[in-house]
Amino acid sequence: MKEEGRRQKAEGRRQKAEGRRQKAEGRITNCQLSTVNCQLSTLNSQLSTVNCQLSTITNFSDQLANR
Repeated sequence: MKEEGRRQKAEGRRQKAEGRRQKAEGRITNCQLSTVNCQLSTLNSQLSTVNCQLSTITNFSDQLANR
């Protein structure tokens, strides 16, 4: 009887440890996703800047062509 109780207690501890491990992995994944999201946002901003510069160059080129 005591042995069964010990086995159940050990299994409960194992499950609790597994839950903590999964929770920690989830936090790491969330942190990584947050980092990637920030990097994508930065790239998007840079692409917007390049797009604006290309538009300015195109407009200037059109003005020169119309002279």
